[in-house]
Amino acid sequence: MKKSTLLALVSAASFTAYFALPAVAMAQDARPPEVNISGVPLNHDANHNYPIMSEYEFAKFKRTYELSNGDTLTLLSQFNMKYAKLGDGNWHRIDATASNSFVSRDRKLKMEINLKDDDTVSGYLWMPAAPPAVAGNDVTLLPTVKVAFR
Repeated sequence: MKKSTLLALVSAASFTAYFALPAVAMAQDARPPEVNISGVPLNHDANHNYPIMSEYEFAKFKRTYELSNGDTLTLLSQFNMKYAKLGDGNWHRIDATASNSFVSRDRKLKMEINLKDDDTVSGYLWMPAAPPAVAGNDVTLLPTVKVAFR
């Protein structure tokens, strides 16, 4: 009786091992099917072509603007490259997105400048807000601030 029980256990174990190992090996080799999709890349910013604004068109924007928060925005060009600087900060290379709109290549500044016939200016400037001072917080979300020209 002991021999038949032992024989039944050994045969059940070998049966399970015989059919279980190929299933495990097949599960490791099985990969989801691959589908190649052609079309527009998902990274829109890297491939976005902005209209080229000539030096002549940009010349009317080159100056220092006083903002409603008391800060200044300076625009200049050099070798057909356009730059913007907020206050005493760093220069940001900008591109024209329309006839009166600009965005910095680092995506930290976005502006619309409306020049009027009576030499007044209106518009807005989007920029990152100053991060709150929180000790031990390495990850801070930078909300944006909209500032008007005056």
